[in-house]
Amino acid sequence: MFLLLLLLLLVATLMSRSPWPGAVFPISVPRVTLPFASVWAPYRPGHPHRGVDLSPRPGAFGEPIVSPWAGTVVMAYTSESFGRFVLVKYEFPFPVSAHDLDGDVVTIESDTPIFVFFAHMTEQKVAAGQAVNPGTLLGTIGATGAADGAHLHMEARPRLAAGNPVDPMDLLIATVVGLRDQVIIA
Repeated sequence: MFLLLLLLLLVATLMSRSPWPGAVFPISVPRVTLPFASVWAPYRPGHPHRGVDLSPRPGAFGEPIVSPWAGTVVMAYTSESFGRFVLVKYEFPFPVSAHDLDGDVVTIESDTPIFVFFAHMTEQKVAAGQAVNPGTLLGTIGATGAADGAHLHMEARPRLAAGNPVDPMDLLIATVVGLRDQVIIA
């Protein structure tokens, strides 16, 4: 009887844990304003959206963007299309699946680098080479670059240069406990 209770306690403990302890959503409210692979992308008409656009509410300028996972900042830079952005390299400690632009499910093996762009920031709060943890402030929501309003554009690539993007929401849902039931599609 004692062993059965101990086993039940162990199973309950393991089931309540996040697949990635401490994983968090990068903004205060999980609200999607433009989904991954949507063909309605104002700056690339007819092409699928290569990331997901997130905003806790309309006009969310200056609201914090945090790192969902532990990783290393590759660069904090400004470009014409992404505006002010931060690129972070993450390595998941377990395999994770995500959809690519063709709708195929891709399995990313453990310790395979995933490069995530956090774009259109008002300001960046990290520098290249900096280690980040879940909840580390990366920057603030803005509308820099090719943006039509304040939002976070989040784009994930298993291989940086030649990698076909994968849906960042799949990665977040796989790692942030209870997120699937909280997502708002605006």
